[in-house]
Amino acid sequence: MKRRLTVEARRAEIIEITRRRIAEEGAAGLSLREVARWCDMSAPGLTHHFPTLRDLMDEVLARRDAEDLRGIQALARADDHHLTLRRLADASVQYYVERPEETRHFDTLEAEAMSPAHPAHAYFAAIDSHTRGLGLTLAREEYEDPETVIAVLKVVVDGLRKRWVLLPENADLWGDWVRIRDTVFAGFTPLPDKASETP
Repeated sequence: MKRRLTVEARRAEIIEITRRRIAEEGAAGLSLREVARWCDMSAPGLTHHFPTLRDLMDEVLARRDAEDLRGIQALARADDHHLTLRRLADASVQYYVERPEETRHFDTLEAEAMSPAHPAHAYFAAIDSHTRGLGLTLAREEYEDPETVIAVLKVVVDGLRKRWVLLPENADLWGDWVRIRDTVFAGFTPLPDKASETP
């Protein structure tokens, strides 16, 4: 006998099952029919909740981003309640290093979504078109040119992520980050009242 769930509970279950399967196996060949099979639903039943694969991907990626942000902030505040951009950057790299397979699968998905025809293209394009809030807020509190600081950090981290996807056996995301972070942050001009503070 099938479980009876509210609409909200069923949607949440579909999103979580899809997110978990992508994390474990990647998104190659992902389709609504395949998701319906994972969720023990009919294809029409699934499309009642998510009419298109894009609708589902938007929800899955938004849920993952929200969970990741909470986890990263928790790591960044673990030893010190005063959050800085550098601590946030360290925590971000650490968080994804601790989830290597999931990170690689979702990074691969993001790379594939560069194609405008991909169902996740619009989501990643929208994310890439603006600076994420917390990092920019911290950069504005600490540095003279916060937009450039965030742009540089994004280029650096995106480069490390690409290397990790392309060379999974040889890439060392944390080690690479540690080797370059001092140089990267040394290139940023702190606000006058922050110049004497240690990271």
